[in-house]
Amino acid sequence: MKLDDNKKALRKKLYLFSTIALAAIYTLNGLVISPIYIGVINNIMYDGSALVDILFYLRRLLELAAVAAAYAVMIYGIYRFTLSGFRGGVGIFIGATLYKYATNVVVDWVNNGSIPTTWLVDILYILFYTTLELLQLSLVLAIVCALISRHEKAVEFCKKVGKTHLIPEIFPFKKLYDKENCLLRSVLACSIVILLINLITQAINDILTIEKILDPLLMIVAYLAEIVLAVICYFVMYVTINICADKLDIPCDIRENA
Repeated sequence: MKLDDNKKALRKKLYLFSTIALAAIYTLNGLVISPIYIGVINNIMYDGSALVDILFYLRRLLELAAVAAAYAVMIYGIYRFTLSGFRGGVGIFIGATLYKYATNVVVDWVNNGSIPTTWLVDILYILFYTTLELLQLSLVLAIVCALISRHEKAVEFCKKVGKTHLIPEIFPFKKLYDKENCLLRSVLACSIVILLINLITQAINDILTIEKILDPLLMIVAYLAEIVLAVICYFVMYVTINICADKLDIPCDIRENA
């Protein structure tokens, strides 16, 4: 189905929202927070200081907030336009991810005062970590599409048997979580995927860094921090979807096909 002007305007606003959020946070992280963090960890004066941990988790929080906001926009966009109709949102995320890792590399080159002879390794670094994030994105999109598709089938069935009163209301959100709401279920699923992947990554880092394993308290704090970050991701997605729906002021009870 061809989109009318209002739906095209909505999609453009969603694309713009995602682009601005990702560009702003990744630029802040890459050009401001990361250089400060590197300077602090390289300064013996701050060895063992809480500032190191604060900057580390600030970077993590900002990065995860950017990813969560982008996921939320894609959830909303898929619900409104289908995945094929909102493929631009996926393209924006891919471009932003490349930009994030490229910024890290360029900042490192600037700090070193030149482009290293091993620059090809840095390019492979960009491609490798971008690919890892896209694998996570693929899993997220598969889950979100399945949940939204299941909701649509339930809606069609209710209409067919004349029980439209059983169709779950999507907007406005009336609870922090509602298992009958396909968007909130998608948000929870995304948060769980983020949490599991971060926990696995943390476990691998602990195995490779033996001294951390020898400090149970440090390990517990690190894993609890990942849980807290995942909870924050849920809230970021929850708020972002509300912003997309309420601030754009377009009813979201009927999904449009591109």
